[in-house]
Amino acid sequence: MKWSLYNFIIRNGSDYLLYNSLTNELMACVGAINSLLNEYKNNIDELKQIHPELYNYLDAQKFIVSDETNETKQFIEHQKATDTSNDSLRIIINPTLDCNLRCWYCYEKHRKGSTIHNDVDLAIKTFIKKEIEDKSLKSLSLSFFGGEPLMHFRKQVLPLILYTKELCITHKVKLKCSFTTNAVLLTPNVTELLANTKLEYHFQVPFDGDRDFHDSIKKHPNGTGTYDTVLQNVKYAASKGFAFTIRCNYTDKNILSFKKVIDDLSNIASKKNLVFSLQRIWQEEDSSELDNKEKEVLLYLRNKELTKPTEYKGIFQCYADKENCIVINYNGDIYKCTANDFLPEKREGILNSNGVITYNSLYEKRIKAKYALKPCLECNILPICMICTQKRLKMINEEKCIYIKEKDKPDIIRDHIRRIYKETDIT
Repeated sequence: MKWSLYNFIIRNGSDYLLYNSLTNELMACVGAINSLLNEYKNNIDELKQIHPELYNYLDAQKFIVSDETNETKQFIEHQKATDTSNDSLRIIINPTLDCNLRCWYCYEKHRKGSTIHNDVDLAIKTFIKKEIEDKSLKSLSLSFFGGEPLMHFRKQVLPLILYTKELCITHKVKLKCSFTTNAVLLTPNVTELLANTKLEYHFQVPFDGDRDFHDSIKKHPNGTGTYDTVLQNVKYAASKGFAFTIRCNYTDKNILSFKKVIDDLSNIASKKNLVFSLQRIWQEEDSSELDNKEKEVLLYLRNKELTKPTEYKGIFQCYADKENCIVINYNGDIYKCTANDFLPEKREGILNSNGVITYNSLYEKRIKAKYALKPCLECNILPICMICTQKRLKMINEEKCIYIKEKDKPDIIRDHIRRIYKETDIT
């Protein structure tokens, strides 16, 4: 028998925690047991003679495995099976890369007048039809990104939703739809049209702070702010049962103002369909002071009963890392990740007129970066690592991880354990 590659021992007050990142098993142990583990982990069979009860427990919970077990291979095979599953499919569509607003921190290159032409529209529908008819799909997620997807709602988005809905009804596939939108164009009329489809909808809507902060960034062409418009649109759509994630784009200057945003949205009738997500904008450097302010806002959220327990069982994985998820640009270019400026040289494939995707070498590099990087294969937190392949692509020729240092792993493990076991007293 041998000590699992994915074991990790961290101090917790005067005691210790043994955690396995592959199985999510956790064992609390006093100092004497910790000393035994450290003394015999490289010769674990001797522990059987000294402390058979402990040995048997470690074996049962897979903290120790047979000498022949290749845990990394097992993990990769499990991930590949999950990633290539035909049960589900997520399609993200950019109806346009144009936008009705201009936020200073946006990473995208807006393309005025960009739209899905008839040939691409037909190719998208052909692709969806083939995927539904040729695979044993149980669920389909149809998402709209951009640009601002609601700019082309009536001409492109709604007809595509209705087309997909009919296919899903015929083939008994569950359909869910979602939008990433600034919600300025999520008018009551648009909401009613969506409600009439009788489908499940989720919206991610960004706020840039309270009214003053938000209106200084998200303005109409005439200079007037959008905060009140967005607020009313969100409230109306929420009243129809639509779910919302309020993305709070924060900086050191605006973060505490999100308490006012929370107040403005706290009277929504169905709080269970409202989730707040605090996201530091990428140009803003992190700091301990900023972290403390974030904790203050999170506590305010909890006191308003606007957060629900995080379900964090198993492995977190970015949608772009799954093979059953694609991003289709308005011109038929294929990408994997929406955190992209959608330049032609960054595309990972093209959607052909027959509804078949042809992938290129960039896609092949992404797959390699996911399963073959030396730093990742040797890492004891690989199963819970949140570093996506978009970032791993930069590590192809690296001997060590450029994102996570060894000294940071205990904090990552602690945070992960808190999320799983809802523990707040892990130190």
